[in-house]
Amino acid sequence: DDKVLFNITVTNNGNVTSTNVTVSELLSSAEIVEGTGYDLTNEGTAKITTLAPGEVVTVNASYVVRQDDVDNGNLKNIALVE
Repeated sequence: DDKVLFNITVTNNGNVTSTNVTVSELLSSAEIVEGTGYDLTNEGTAKITTLAPGEVVTVNASYVVRQDDVDNGNLKNIALVE
């Protein structure tokens, strides 16, 4: 199976520290995987405890490419940051 790794870049462009930032993977069957700067939750999301102004955290997600992805000729990933 071919696996792809998505790097989801989360940046605090504001002037106030954000707390308990959650990153969810919306692509069906994609999974957030371990990385630096965040914790994995039991729900399969990434939790960034604090994100200072200007700080950047890259959240990693893994996905196994399916035949219908190949047949469609593309693969689009969408993540939700709250």
